[in-house]
Amino acid sequence: MDDNVSDNPPATPPVPRRRARWWWLGAAGLAAAAALGVAANRAWHSPATLPWVLARVPGLQAEGVQGSLAGRDLRVQRLHWALPAGKGELTITGLALSGLAFQPWWQPALHGGTWAQLTVKSLRADTLHYRSGPPSPAPQNLRLPVQVEVDHADIGQVNINDLAAVSSVLGSAQLGADNGAHHRLQLRQARIEKAELSGTLQLGSDAPMPLTASLQAKGTAGPAWQAQLKASGPLARLQVEAQVSGEAPAGRTAPTAQASATVATWAAWPLAALQLRVRQFDLASLSDRLPETALDGQAQVQSTGLDQPADMQIQLRNARAGRFDQQRLPVSSLAATLVAPPAQPGHVDVRGLELQLADGSVQAGRITGQGQWRDGVAELALQLQDVQPARLDARSASVRATGTLTLLASQLMATTAAPAHPQFT
Repeated sequence: MDDNVSDNPPATPPVPRRRARWWWLGAAGLAAAAALGVAANRAWHSPATLPWVLARVPGLQAEGVQGSLAGRDLRVQRLHWALPAGKGELTITGLALSGLAFQPWWQPALHGGTWAQLTVKSLRADTLHYRSGPPSPAPQNLRLPVQVEVDHADIGQVNINDLAAVSSVLGSAQLGADNGAHHRLQLRQARIEKAELSGTLQLGSDAPMPLTASLQAKGTAGPAWQAQLKASGPLARLQVEAQVSGEAPAGRTAPTAQASATVATWAAWPLAALQLRVRQFDLASLSDRLPETALDGQAQVQSTGLDQPADMQIQLRNARAGRFDQQRLPVSSLAATLVAPPAQPGHVDVRGLELQLADGSVQAGRITGQGQWRDGVAELALQLQDVQPARLDARSASVRATGTLTLLASQLMATTAAPAHPQFT
């Protein structure tokens, strides 16, 4: 045996320092990723995260938020949103969402450019109030980054600007349906004063943004009546048809009203044309705030362009004239000619006005005149001929008036900051 040969095996070469360094960096990275995942999971499920996220949406204020990003239910006591680009303000109270599901899409091109879908099984709210902002230019399209589907919506009361409140609103919505190509709304039920409403709407997302809509209404108090409204065409120029009919009272003609209009949605003067005919029409059947009437006549509006004034002709007769204290209208006939420059939508000139006053079949005087409307301020120069105030309202003095009267009324239009508060002098 060779004494120079060792019985011990050769020593294992040492691990290079660089390889050990990468091993420790990899282990540290995995540990950091795991810690980040745990933190993200906790944040996703934490009730404190959602209020933090909502507080960082520009213009959005949310109070009494309950829920988490991972949850399927969400409650907000009060939500106020100043919409971007001055589009108005939206306030919702008592908001409750249930059955929430969020599905992101990593290939938006396969879904019409939308990045995700949000599904809401049920949306409930006590009140929804929207106050619009100043007029805005026509949009190029109405596509949304996210598809939204609400299976059931139940809103106690809806207020838009200073219009009459709409209550008991039930419906559903599909925003960005068909890979973002359409928006659909279905109104199953709603109540407004003395009427019950239902209807549908579909609006295209891309130019010319075609719209088809129908609305049905029926009276819920007083004389029975029903109405239907249909609108169709590109959003920029809609054709609107409306019909109202009621049951004939004993020994009288059934009340009816028909209207057709062309609406230029984004124009400074949106009413491009109007034809209205009424027969035995009772305003009180629509609202308790309106007087009892039996109107026959017509109204016509014709506009040929922004450089030509719009002409309005009104001819009405009222077969049920009566005093204000009787909840009637003490006018037996009305004739008016109005002219409005479409380029100045806040301006209207009253070229001619004639009112024949009456208390039932007894004449109560005559009023003629001219005037103007300028951005919520109306000024009328009137000539009174043998006007008898006591026949207009029994609470008035028993006198006769003949002469000239100038009437100035201001603050007749609501603004984005405040509702209308009429002032007369």
